[in-house]
Amino acid sequence: MVTSHDAGRTLDAARAMLERDPVANNVVLTLLQQASLSPVEGTFWLVGGDDGVSQAAALRWPAFMPAAITPVPPGCVGALVDAVARAAPDLRGVVGEARSAAAFVGAWVDARHEGAVPVEGQRLHRLATVPAPPSVDGALRAATLDDVGFLRRWCDEFAAETGSHGSAAPVVKDRVRRGEIWVWDAGRPAAMAVATGPAAGVTRVGQVYTPPERRRRGYAGACVAALSAQMLRSGTDACVLYTQLSNPVSSSVYRKVGYEPVSDVLRYEILRS
Repeated sequence: MVTSHDAGRTLDAARAMLERDPVANNVVLTLLQQASLSPVEGTFWLVGGDDGVSQAAALRWPAFMPAAITPVPPGCVGALVDAVARAAPDLRGVVGEARSAAAFVGAWVDARHEGAVPVEGQRLHRLATVPAPPSVDGALRAATLDDVGFLRRWCDEFAAETGSHGSAAPVVKDRVRRGEIWVWDAGRPAAMAVATGPAAGVTRVGQVYTPPERRRRGYAGACVAALSAQMLRSGTDACVLYTQLSNPVSSSVYRKVGYEPVSDVLRYEILRS
C-alpha cells in the first residue's frame, strides 16, 4: 500500500492497471491526469498485491471531495481503509462501483466507529457506436470565452440541482480554453455538456444541463448525441456517462442515444457528530 501526495507518480505506477479497464476506471484515471497537472493538493493511494502488481487505486482530490475508488478486490479493502484513515481521518465520503464502495464503508464503520449512509446511486453507461444525428432544431458548437458568463451560471445551477460537491464554475474558463465544454445552440444557447480528453481511448461526457425554460424540447439529448458522435469520429474508442438513479428521465434520454448500462455506482457520506 502506497500513500502519496504526488499525483503524477501515482498515475505512472497505476497506469497499466487503470488502462486494463478504462471504462470502469475512467473517473480515477482522468482525475489523476488532471491532478498531475494542477497545483491543487490531494492524497492518492495505490493498492499492490503480494506480487507487487497494482490492484486498485483511490484518491481524494481536491480535499473537500469524497474519495473516488476503483473496483477493489475484497482482500484489499481493509488495507485501503487503514491507509485512507491514517492520511485522511476527516474523509467526508466515498464514491465508486457499488460493491467496492459498500465494502469500503462497511470496513470504515468497523475500524473508525463512524456511521455512513448511501446518499446517491448512479449508473455508468457506455457508447461505442456513432449515434444517429439529432432530429432537433439547432446545432452543436464548441463553447467560446464569450459564453463564460452564462456557463458559470449554468454550472452553479447544475451543482444545486444534482447535489454535486462544489461547483465547476470557477474552472469554466480553463475548460473552455481546453475545448471541453460544448453548447447546443438553437437560436441561442439551449443546453451544454462537457467532454473530458480521452483517457486510454475513453471520453467521459457529463455535466449535461438545460436551463428550466428550455427543457422538454430534446436539447439535452441532442447535445449528448452530437457530442458523442463527434468524439467517436475523432478517434475515441468509447464514450461513457453517469446518470443519477433518482432521475429516470435522463437514463431514458441517453438510452435512446445508444448508451448501454455497464455498472452501478454508490456515493456514501460518512456521519460525524
